[in-house]
Formats: sequence, C-alpha cells, structure tokens
Amino acid sequence: MAPGRTAALEPDQIALVVNANVPASRELAEFYAQKRGVPAGRIVALDLPFPDEEMPFARYDQTVVPAVRSFLRDNRLNNKVTCLVTFWGVPLRIGRRVPAPSDAEQLQIVQAEMDSARRDLGAATEQAEALAKELRPDFAPGHGNEHPQLAKRAGDALSEVATSVLSMPPGPERDRAVGRMIMLFDKLLGDADTAQRLAGPELARVAPPDAATPQRAARAREQAAEWGGQLKALGARPPSPQTFAAMRTLVRDHFGLFRYYELLAVQLASSESKETESAFDSELALLWWDNYPRYRWQTNTLNFKTTSVPPGTPPTLMVMRLDGPTEQSVDRIILSSIKAEKEGLKGQAALDGRGRKGDDGYARYDSTIRRLAELLQSKTTMRVTFEDTEALFQPGPAGPKGVAIYCGWYSLRNYVPAFTFSEGAVGFHVASSELVSLRTPNERGWVHGLINDGVVATLGPVGEPYLHAFPAADEFFPLLMTGDLTLAEVYWKTNPLTSWMNTCIGDPLYRPYKVNPPLKASDLPEPLRAALPKPAPSGTTK
Repeated sequence: MAPGRTAALEPDQIALVVNANVPASRELAEFYAQKRGVPAGRIVALDLPFPDEEMPFARYDQTVVPAVRSFLRDNRLNNKVTCLVTFWGVPLRIGRRVPAPSDAEQLQIVQAEMDSARRDLGAATEQAEALAKELRPDFAPGHGNEHPQLAKRAGDALSEVATSVLSMPPGPERDRAVGRMIMLFDKLLGDADTAQRLAGPELARVAPPDAATPQRAARAREQAAEWGGQLKALGARPPSPQTFAAMRTLVRDHFGLFRYYELLAVQLASSESKETESAFDSELALLWWDNYPRYRWQTNTLNFKTTSVPPGTPPTLMVMRLDGPTEQSVDRIILSSIKAEKEGLKGQAALDGRGRKGDDGYARYDSTIRRLAELLQSKTTMRVTFEDTEALFQPGPAGPKGVAIYCGWYSLRNYVPAFTFSEGAVGFHVASSELVSLRTPNERGWVHGLINDGVVATLGPVGEPYLHAFPAADEFFPLLMTGDLTLAEVYWKTNPLTSWMNTCIGDPLYRPYKVNPPLKASDLPEPLRAALPKPAPSGTTK
C-alpha cells in the first residue's frame, strides 16, 4: 500500500452474486472468496436464466432486486456491503421494458399535466420577475422557458423580491408586496416550505404575525416530514396508475410547481419503453433506489465529479464482474490479478488515439487519450507507444509487446489482436456493444478478445452507450497507476452513469500498481487528486 494512504474497499465490504442454476458460478465465487479473504456467508444465489446472457426487464425487478435486498438485510449487511461482484453465469444485460396496456393512457395523462404545469410555471415565473422589477426597476428578468431556466429565473426573482421587501419601510405598500411574495412562494415552492421561510430570522420581520411564529414553522416542518414520508412510501410501491395519481396529488397540493413538474418528468420517463435496456451490473448499482426512471441513465453519485446529490438519495453500490468466455478465464483473471498485485504490474502503455481535433464529442474523448500519453511521458519512466491517427495498431512483428496498459478506439465489434499483454494487464477499447456477448461462438467484441488474450481488467457496453458514458482515459488510468485505489474504486469514481450500458470486468480488489506505482498523487492534475483517498493521520497506518 502506498505509504500514508488508505484504501476504502476491503474484503468485508463485498458480497458475491451467483447464478443458483450454474454450479460453476458458485464454485468460482467460493474460490475468489478464499483467495481474497471475503468473509463466509457472502454469496447471494439467484434464480437466473442460463445460458441466455439477457434477462427480461420485469423478471429483474420482480426477482433480483427483492432477493438481493433481503439477503443483505437478513444478514445485517445492508450498511456494510458497498460492492457487489457478479460471477460467470449471471446475465450480462437486462432487456427492454415491455409496455403495459395502461402505459398509453398513463403517458397521455402525464403529458397533459406536464404541459399544464409548464404553462403555470412560466406564468408564475413571469409574475415573480414583474414583482421584482416593480420593487427594483433595474432588475433584469432572465431568459428561457425550459425547466432549469425557469428555476433559475424564478429563484433570482424571488431572491430579489425578498431583499427588496426587507428594505422597505413598514406600511400598506410593503404589506401588499409581502402578500404577493407569499402567494408566489406558495405557488412555486409549496406551503410547508413557505411557512419555514417566513419564520426565518430575516423574513419574520416583514411577514404577517400569524405567518411568522416559531410554532407555525415547527408545524410546517412536521407537516413537511409527514408529507415527505407519505411520498416516500408511495414511491416504494410497485408503479401503478393509482400510485402515480396519489403522488401527483400530494406533490401538487403541498410541494409547489417546481417539485410537481419534476415528479411529472419522472413519471413520464417511468412509462417509457425505448432505451430502457441496460447492463445487469449497472442496474444492480441502484439496488437501494425505488422506482427510479429506467429511460436512459442516472448520474453516478460515486463519480468524483458529482458534487451535488439531493438529500435523501439512496446509496449507489459499486458493482464489478468476474466473468469471461469460459470458466477457466475467470480462474485466470483471479490468479493473475493476485500475482501481478504482489509482484507489481510491468510493461508498457499502448495508447491508440485518432488524431481528432476540435470541440465535438469525438475530439473531446480523443484528447483524453492524448493527455494520458503526455502525462505518462512526462511523469513516468514507462515506455509509451502512442498511435495518433485513424489507423489501429495491427497484428504482426511491429505490434506492441509487453503491454500493461491499453486504451484505444474505434473498431466496432471487430477485435484486432495486435498486442502481447503482460500478466495482469488492464485495458479497454472505446466502441459500442463490445460486451453484447462473452460466449457467442466466433464472438468478435473487444471485451471477449482482450480477456482471451490475457487482459484481466476491462470494460465495455452491452449496447449503444453514447460516447459520454465511458470513463475518460486520463482519469481512469492515472488513478489506477497511483496504486492508492482498487480497480472497483477507480472504475466507480470515473464511470459517469448508472442504470446504463457499461460493465467493468475484473477483481474489484485488484491494485496492479500496489508495488512501485508509476504515478504519485502530486503528478495528477489538481481536480483528479480529489478522487484519491485522503492521507492517513500522522502516526497511523492501515
């Protein structure tokens, strides 16, 4: 371990997920637990399809989530386990949601409510801006009618109104302004929020006496907590038109137009079927989330760039996978990772850029590979082979040898075996659908090919992920090469999305550069250093 630093993930924070219908799945989990010191009683056996690599959307919700939750709760592990590991035999992906007969009607209802709420939000925002300008003539209203723009416009206007009324002398004019302000607070933010604001130390000076008492604020807090509890209980129920209608009534009556519009957006997404397929592991990361929208993705709250997580958001779990084309490939991944970790991963970096320049998404990702090459060339003694044209590394005598680190793109589902990998190598190829299958005969995906050729840690998508779903090369690899973090922590600190397409295969506890790390924390750009564990207090070790 790097001196003076601590790793967050330990074996006793891990539970292992296997397919109860595949004996080899449990055998591999038991082997891993024995090799890595995972405590006994940590294997979750699920009734899953096999050899299919996809499972139905509804079956995942009805069987996987309740079974894993129950296992963790019954064994008092729900507050201890932060990482789940899926094994050979567990499906790779969850299929697209099949629409229910009631979905079309539900979509119509919610869409109509959204249209109405958007109009009401726009009108209330304009009223707030008009009042702000009336109280301070040089106030400049904002622009835009999308929800985030309206939220900023209304927030700016209400802040200006509150500031202005606080500076007004007592009298009928101030009372009228305060009355209009309260009406807008109620409409946009809800009655409980309004009562608490009016009882605050500043607005209590100008609010009507019966609206500004500590007793009323206390009652408002109690009511808000009660309504919030009711909303949480409704959200935990299986989705249904009746449950959705009850949630809409509760939020519309008590939480204001902004929260109401946000709820409608969630309900609209919950009724979608397109782009609801996902990687099994990426969905499992949200085990503790209830009835979240499955259309496209959720922001990964574990990512080091995620700075704002709403209060009450359930935890996100790290999920990793020990899998491969065969049972033997999983066995090799485990043993090679342990050996490389003990001896130190040796070898060169092979980085395959595309020479893209500009500000489009392709050029932005390409620049992360270029920056990684520059960092390794300037801060390490590692040999770096950097190809920066549209051409790919090719098989043959000139192909990179002794490759410890690989990142490149873009050869769609057409693995090019151009490398000789060091034992314990880590690498991934940025392209769509590279993990559609691991076991299909003549599979050409890059995840299959890299594992077959000796890579022990890789990642890839089970469908079309869009480019922004991949960890940036100049974030993933530098964190790994400090030796301060396990593979699971590196992936989950740099993976942007959950409930989406990417899966990371490898030993979650693997630290390939635990011995002789090529990079120090001080070598990393300042924003990236924040992703590393903080130094242990002076005089302590772990």
